[in-house]
Amino acid sequence: MPHKVLLVTLNWSTLTELPYLFKQAGCEVHIACPKNNALIKTGFYDHWLDTGAFMESLLSLLINLVKVKDNEYHYILIGDDPILWEIYTRNITALKALLPIHAESALPILNKVGFAEHCHKQGISSPPFKGINCLLSAKAALEILGLPIVIKKNYSNGGLGVSIFKEAQAYNDFMAAYAFDMPLLAQQFIAGELIGVDALFKHGKLLQYACSVEIDPGLGPSTRRRYFHADGKIGTILKKIGESALLHGFANVTLLRETSSQHYYLIEADPRPTKWVAYARWFGCDFIEPIKYFLADTTDKHDYVMPPLDTTGIDCWEVEFFPAHATKLFNQGRTDEAIRHLVDYKRNTRYTLYDPILLEAKMDSVKQSMVFESSSQSVIHNPQENKK
Repeated sequence: MPHKVLLVTLNWSTLTELPYLFKQAGCEVHIACPKNNALIKTGFYDHWLDTGAFMESLLSLLINLVKVKDNEYHYILIGDDPILWEIYTRNITALKALLPIHAESALPILNKVGFAEHCHKQGISSPPFKGINCLLSAKAALEILGLPIVIKKNYSNGGLGVSIFKEAQAYNDFMAAYAFDMPLLAQQFIAGELIGVDALFKHGKLLQYACSVEIDPGLGPSTRRRYFHADGKIGTILKKIGESALLHGFANVTLLRETSSQHYYLIEADPRPTKWVAYARWFGCDFIEPIKYFLADTTDKHDYVMPPLDTTGIDCWEVEFFPAHATKLFNQGRTDEAIRHLVDYKRNTRYTLYDPILLEAKMDSVKQSMVFESSSQSVIHNPQENKK
């Protein structure tokens, strides 16, 4: 009998590429998300559960599922930071087993201050930091860390809640206006390049990871990346965070590679997958065999060998996420670049052809982001211009 897995999310776009991987690993795939996510756009699932449109209804559905003794799911994957945060902060006992952090003492890594403190205690390379919970501690943080200084809200989703201050006045003004309803994390600013890593762990053991660099970050996060060979130094850091927190599942990891020294600092490790996981297979990084091992009942950590990176036939290591990158280009008035993205089969379109239903859904999203006029020539307009 195939393993049954349940993919859970409030926003289907966060997991849209994942069903394929689990299907290829031989699983029966069920999906739980709201029906207002325009139904499910993928050809690789067996059953869909409507969670209702709100967090409360989703959590209730999960609680009812796990209450059933020997429920049908071998694995339940939660794909959203907000869901993990609610389970953690509310201390929902019935759902704590679904959190992909199996070390009780490491659960605070779900917030920024807790993550920084965990790295410090475990000897994991991360930027110097200080927690801030009042104006007095804000003043102390600036004195200790200096300028520029990075400030992060203790919990934020999707890369929001991060500010960099280069001047003391701007920093002091921000702190004076801040309500301190949530602690802040202050970190020393380190000039360097951000590295994105998708990783999979089983009871703390690192099974696989794919490394990439974000390109053209001015367009927003995760629309264009350049993959590169797995770096042993990154692997060492991943193993430390995996073993110390007993991570169990996917993790979206961010590291900073310092410009001058090329030293790596761990910035965050959100215990959930990203839509980029499926793309890694096009760049020699297999997650399917690791998923099979992850789901296997064995707990023997010594019988697993990480699949080697297979770069045979790879002549282009860059990819633009199709078609989200085009939408952002259209919205910035970069129409020529957007069209090139849409017709670039070698680098973009072919990564979606594995699922015709998903490809159709993506093309529909492109149509919705553009406006065509009936004339001798069709003209593509920037949607933002229509609002002027």
